Amino acid sequence: MIRFRSRSHARRGMSQIEVLVAMAVLTIGILAVCSVFAMGLRAEGQGGRITEATNYARQLIDLMRVNNKAFSGTNGGVPDSSSGVNDGASTRAALDAPPFGNGLMPAGTLYRRNIQVKTTGSGATGDYRNDLRQITVTVYWTDHGSERGITLLALARRP
Repeated sequence: MIRFRSRSHARRGMSQIEVLVAMAVLTIGILAVCSVFAMGLRAEGQGGRITEATNYARQLIDLMRVNNKAFSGTNGGVPDSSSGVNDGASTRAALDAPPFGNGLMPAGTLYRRNIQVKTTGSGATGDYRNDLRQITVTVYWTDHGSERGITLLALARRP
C-alpha cells in the first residue's frame, strides 16, 4: 500500500494585502472618531453662543419691565423709534446702545439687538389689553459668516 503524505504548508504571518486592508480599516475608524470630536467642539461653541444670546435677551426684557420702557411713549403709549426701545425691523443696535448704556449691558460684544414694542389692545376705551405691551427682543450674532438670532417674546403690564 502506498501512502501519500500531504505536506501542510504552515502559514505564519499575514500577506501584504491583508496588512494594507487592516491599515485602511483602522485609518477610516480613526478619521471618523476625529470628525466626531470636531463636530462636538463646533456644537459646543454654537450652544454657548445661543445660551449667551438668550441670557442677554432676558436681561433686556427685565430692564424693559423694571424701567417701564414699554410705556415710555407720549402719554404712556408705545415708544417711538428714537427712544431706543422700539427699533425698526432691520435695526441691529449694540447691546449697550441707549437707553441701556452706563453699565446696564456689556459693551463691545459680538452680539447686536433689536427691540420692538407694540400694544396688544384695540385702542378702544376700556379695553384691558391697552394696558399690556408685547416686547419682542431679538439678539443677533454672526457665526461662520451667517447671521443667527434668538427671539424672546414677553408681555409687560402698565404699572
